Amino acid sequence: MQRRDFLKNACAAGLCSCAVARVLAADDPAPAAPTPPPEDWRINFAKQRYGKLVSTVAEKVDPATFRAIIEEVGQFCGGSGFAAKFAGDLDGFLAEVRKRWGATVEHQKETGVVRLTFGGAGGDCHCPLMSKSTVPPAACACSVGSIRQMFTVVTQRAVGCELKESALQGGARCAFEIRLGTA
Repeated sequence: MQRRDFLKNACAAGLCSCAVARVLAADDPAPAAPTPPPEDWRINFAKQRYGKLVSTVAEKVDPATFRAIIEEVGQFCGGSGFAAKFAGDLDGFLAEVRKRWGATVEHQKETGVVRLTFGGAGGDCHCPLMSKSTVPPAACACSVGSIRQMFTVVTQRAVGCELKESALQGGARCAFEIRLGTA
């Protein structure tokens, strides 16, 4: 006779106690872990649609106009995120960028230059809406506008931002140089 059967018979005979009931319950297999929800198809759809929009605009307008448009989109993105929480706290913002993006940050206080570097996911763009397969390399102007806006919000003055390397443009990472206090 197996232990489980013995305990059931003992309980049926009135020899049961709370301790035995716990043992019985412990023998029951654990409930299966809940199945994770399927990936939301809308995320990939939105990424593809955004990529098509960016690519179409790049094809239909001259490069300077495209750059102005996509930088403005980036400025909107950079102005609507977490940077405002760090207005006036550059060191706190840089710490958050390191943590949130896994970025390498070099701040030369004497020259007012910040070098910001992060790798793309699998050699792709860091932005979840951009991908080598869906947008042209010139779309990196969006990140320039975003980073310029974030640093402007944090430092509360105009900054300059220059793209030094880009995953979308064939680089192994994305690298920016931000000049604080100069536009």
